[in-house]
Order: sequence, then C-alpha cells, then structure tokens
Amino acid sequence: MKFLNFGRIGRKLLITTSISAIVFFIYVFFSYLEIDHQFSTNARLQIEIDELQNSLHILYVSLLNQESAQSGYHLTKETTFLDSFEKSTEEYNNATDFLIGKLETQPPNIKKSIEDVIKKGQSWHEEYGAPLITMTKNGEQPTVELYKESKASFDDFRQSLHEAEIVAATLRDTYRNTYKDKISEARNTLFIISILLIILNVLIINRQTKSIIQPVLLLNNSVKAYTRKDFTVGIPPYKREDELAELIRNINTMRIELHEKFSSMESLVDLDGHTGIYNRRYFDQTLELEWANARYYSKVISLILFDIDYFKNYNDTFGHLEGDKCLKNISRQLCELYGDSSDIVARFGGEEFAIILPDQSEEVALTKAETLRKMILDLKILHPTSEVNKFVTISVGVATMTPSNGNRRSTHLISLADQALYHAKENGRNQVTQYSDITTDNSPGLKQKIVQ
Repeated sequence: MKFLNFGRIGRKLLITTSISAIVFFIYVFFSYLEIDHQFSTNARLQIEIDELQNSLHILYVSLLNQESAQSGYHLTKETTFLDSFEKSTEEYNNATDFLIGKLETQPPNIKKSIEDVIKKGQSWHEEYGAPLITMTKNGEQPTVELYKESKASFDDFRQSLHEAEIVAATLRDTYRNTYKDKISEARNTLFIISILLIILNVLIINRQTKSIIQPVLLLNNSVKAYTRKDFTVGIPPYKREDELAELIRNINTMRIELHEKFSSMESLVDLDGHTGIYNRRYFDQTLELEWANARYYSKVISLILFDIDYFKNYNDTFGHLEGDKCLKNISRQLCELYGDSSDIVARFGGEEFAIILPDQSEEVALTKAETLRKMILDLKILHPTSEVNKFVTISVGVATMTPSNGNRRSTHLISLADQALYHAKENGRNQVTQYSDITTDNSPGLKQKIVQ
C-alpha cells in the first residue's frame, strides 16, 4: 500500500509512534473533558453569583432612588420626582422578579439572605415609601416619628443587603476553591499518567533510540554546524545499510560541496572577514536593489540597525580578541535567526549591524527586532563594565517606509533607522525604538514605538 511505503525505518517508527499517539490521544481527550467540565461548572456558578450580586446592587440603588425621590417630592412638590419614584419602583420589582426566579437553584444560606433582603425592601416600600408619597400628594405632613421609622426600616434593609453580599462573596470563594481542588486533582492525575506514558515510551523506543534516533540527533547537530558554516564537523558513523545510511552519505557529499563553495565565497569582497556575514559594500548595493524593487511594486521595506551597548568598554575589559569573538557569536545568532529567510544581514560598521527586511510591515519588523534583542541577551555573554546589564545587550533602531510615497532615496530609510537607534541609546539602551512613515490615512508622518 502506497501510504505505508516509508521504508524499513519508517515502518518501525510508524508502529511505535502510532501506539504512542493513540495512548496519548486517549489521555489528552479524557483530561480535556474533565478540565472543560470543571471550567464550565465554575464559570456557570461564578456567572450566577455575578447575576445575584448585580441584582442585589440594583435593588439597593432602586430603593435608594425611591427614598431620594420621595424626599425630593416632599420638599419641592415637583412631579418629576414622582416619575423617578415610579421608575425606581419598576426597576426594584424587575430585579426582585429576577432574583426570585434564580433562588430555586441556590444553596439555602444565600436563598434565605436574598429573601430577607427582598422582604425588607418591599416592607419599606409598602409601609413608608409609597405611603409618604401619598401623604404628600394629599397635603398631609408626615410626623418626625414616621420619618425615623422609615429611616430605621431602610437601614434594616441596607444591613440585610450587606449580609447577603457577604454570603454571596463567601459562596463565590467556596465555588472557586472547589474548582481549584478539582483542577489540582485532575492535574495530579495527569502528572501520574504522564510519568507512566514516559516510562512506556522509553521502554518501547529504547532499541530504536540506540539504532536510529541517536544517529539522527548526531546528524542534526552536524547539519546545524554546517548552517553556521562550520564544515569541520564530520558526519556520524552508521553501519547499517538502509535509508538513513543513504541520507548520511548524501549529506556528507553536500557538506564537501558547500565547504568548497563557502571557502571561495569568503574570498569575495561581499563578506566581512571577521564575522562571515555580508559587509557594508554588499549592504549598500542590496539596499539600493531592494529599494528599487519596493518602489516599482509599491511595497514597503523595513530596516533594522543595532549597536552593541558599551562595546568599547567590553574591548577595554577583555581585549580585542575577545571583542572579535563576541562579534562572531552575535553574527552566528543572526545567521540562525535570519539564515532561512529573505532578510539580508550585514555588518554595518564596527559593532553596528544592519538587517534589510524586504516587503515586511512595521509590525513584523518590530517583532523581529525585539526577538533579536532578546536572543542576544539570552546568549548571556558577560559584560561587567556595561551600564545597563551584566550581559551583552544591544540597542535597536527600526524604520519602515514605502519608497513609492514621495521622491526619496534609500539613504532616508537608513537615516530614520539611525535616528531610532540614537533614541534607543538616549533612552537607556537595551531596547527597540521604531520610526515609520506608514500611517492609516496614507499621509506621511512619523511615529515612535519603544519596546524594552
């Protein structure tokens, strides 16, 4: 069957990976169901608590508005206060109906507390709120004692509301803690199953690891060295006659051919002798070509300029040989980051580097610049005399332009990137600053972004 035509190595790996995949799928599937169930349950309960608390708040606000409207009407006789009283009464009734509808599914403690709030709020409305409005309409003067009773009733309602909110908050914490316990239990189960799966896979693929995977890993390391132009690393030994042996022989042939080609390329003036990446001459030529191409097709072009922070201090501390080694380490990182893309990496001069990003937006350019900054910092090259970090850092300037907008030259892009780099240094170094004249209304402008 054609879909099983993977060769001897492929068939062995297919059987092993199929078994592992099936077991892992079952494990992940049931784990997902449990976690999803717990998440959904907790989310539903939290939403119910939110609804209860929101409705309790509406009860309080609407009853407070009734009290204010009643007092306002008594003092001014303005009918607008009657409208406010009626509206607040309607809001209170709606919130009450909503709460009553929700109470059937709630625990007894929150149910009792909310029923008490509703009862006391309704009691104030029927015994004091509405009657005081009626007395004012009839021209009667409520007694001071009646107002005191009304205030006491309202305070009693407010106290019940406060207690209900405490019960709701406690119930929310209970739901949350229950959810955490369930997730913790599921997590522990997943951990145990993961350990069992790891042991199972180790036992199953142990022989294949020794005979196949280990040579593949060694071959992968060799290929990585070749991408860094280090062709002194040989191919791994492999005695079997199968597809892997043929692959290793082919890679060795490619290694020899690439070594010869790169050896001849290094003698060309396009490469920088110290770092092995393109030099300033090649950068200038390529930027002009990419600029013309972007102008012709109305595309954007981005440029990254970066400088090693306090590199003079580094040279003064460790010497120029270590300084050259630092430049080479950073150049290797640039090759790993951009080697498989259409981006052009060059040494701009001294400790300054440039990267041309054809047809790449300002967002992409900014993301790549920040990735580069973090990658250089992650090299953890010690720099004790730096004023920003104990490791080597870089300051980065990014610029993006559309060459077809206006009569401009590629030097303008370099100038913008250089300005951005200058601001990155002035603002404290070890950061990315971006300038761009790409705006949403297509009008020329200049904006600055800083990432640190």
